Amino acid sequence: LEASFPRWQVFFPGGTFLGLLLGIGLAFLVELLNDLVRTPKDVATYLHIPLLGMIPGTEEDERVEDIEPAFVACQAPNSILSESYRRVRTNLKLSESGGKARTILITSGGAKDGKTTVAVNLATTLVAEGRKILLIDANLRRPRLRTIFAGEQGKTQVSAGLSSLLAGQCDLQQTIRPSGMEGLAIIESGPMPANPAETLGSEAMQRLIGQLRDSYDYVIIDGPPVLLASEAKILAKYVDGTILVFNAAATR
Repeated sequence: LEASFPRWQVFFPGGTFLGLLLGIGLAFLVELLNDLVRTPKDVATYLHIPLLGMIPGTEEDERVEDIEPAFVACQAPNSILSESYRRVRTNLKLSESGGKARTILITSGGAKDGKTTVAVNLATTLVAEGRKILLIDANLRRPRLRTIFAGEQGKTQVSAGLSSLLAGQCDLQQTIRPSGMEGLAIIESGPMPANPAETLGSEAMQRLIGQLRDSYDYVIIDGPPVLLASEAKILAKYVDGTILVFNAAATR
């Protein structure tokens, strides 16, 4: 008169419990397989280097919606992003090695991780303290400063820059140009050389960094990604410190 199988009194609670265990197990598996560098703990665990700060995305601050990300610290000084960059500046100056660093290389794991944006905004925050800053575009393969500081005319043509200077085609004064921001000068990348690694690894580059260290409060070098080009490791030998930029949505 009654069904002997399945016994719903056992199957319903048992199935619910097993489904819950399966869901929790799947969640832990997804978390373990996710190798993105997302949190300060990830930086400390896998890289063993100090974290200078975290920069939120532009979508989290309505004050910077219509502003070029590289000019956030200049054009929106009261925004959350600007305060984040100032925190990076402060932590850099208070860090054991960063306090004495006057030549700083900024690189990232891969392309489009935001290193150029960090370089420009960090330079802007240092200029705000009355410092004399030089920003160098050493990403000879994919330069960005030429586009960012194109000016009102939107000029992006290749002019004399770092590669020309290292090749002896011009002198230092011909390569340094104003950025439009008081206290900040820039050196563009110049024409792409046949071998960027040999160009940046030359003795001329080492002498140039030493010369500029005596002329500016800070020299910030926007370098190539460390996983895509060997030049970043070469430049790291010549500078006082290196800042590595991670993108929490992309860097593994």
